[in-house]
Amino acid sequence: MNKKISVIMPAYNYDKFIQEAIDGILNQTYQNFELIIVDDGSTDNTWSILEKQNDPRIKIIHKENGGCGSALNVGFSMATGEYETWFATDNKMYPNAFKEMSLILDTKPEIDFVYCCCDEAITKEDGHIELREDYNTDGMIWSPMGFYDRFNIGVVWLWRKELRIKAGEKYMEAPCEDYDMTCRMIEAGGKFYYNKNRQGWYRIHDMGLQGKLKKEQPTYIKELTIKAKKRRDEKIAGGLKIT
Repeated sequence: MNKKISVIMPAYNYDKFIQEAIDGILNQTYQNFELIIVDDGSTDNTWSILEKQNDPRIKIIHKENGGCGSALNVGFSMATGEYETWFATDNKMYPNAFKEMSLILDTKPEIDFVYCCCDEAITKEDGHIELREDYNTDGMIWSPMGFYDRFNIGVVWLWRKELRIKAGEKYMEAPCEDYDMTCRMIEAGGKFYYNKNRQGWYRIHDMGLQGKLKKEQPTYIKELTIKAKKRRDEKIAGGLKIT
């Protein structure tokens, strides 16, 4: 019980949002955590904001720009917690998130990965945020085979460190690194649990990944999905049972 949580926060040019994301972590009711923030070569005011952080649980790393996957790998290489997660700098976590997720892992030893329902945060023209329920709540109900077709586990997660190690430890240094790692965690035998309680929000804006995906519809997402399904099917043919 009361296991240490390692939180990795990759940061790149989100000086408008990062303090709110940091505060959401620091204000958790579950306080046994470390927050490792990796500044991935930001060119805006991010670094000056990070220099002002004075909480002893925060570790700050500066590196040359290499993308989110690269920043995650640097952060997790320094993680010391038994439970792990990462959190984007444009989202916000609710205060009881760590408490609820760690309790599930503590009391359900068969579960390796907990993820939570979330809200959407719409940024209006005047700058204020309007929260609304995620339109696809039912789509978040766990389906390991269906996950390959629709990556939908919100933005608030917690897993056992050993699951990431079994899944290959490192994130790929290309877009959709979260999808790829989660697929590998499934293939490593990870058992997932859906917590229906809303434990954070993700911001909808043009600068973020969601906005970019809606605009660009990049082919690499389709290609990555095809590769993940092929790898999954090969492992199933070799005896892997995905449940």
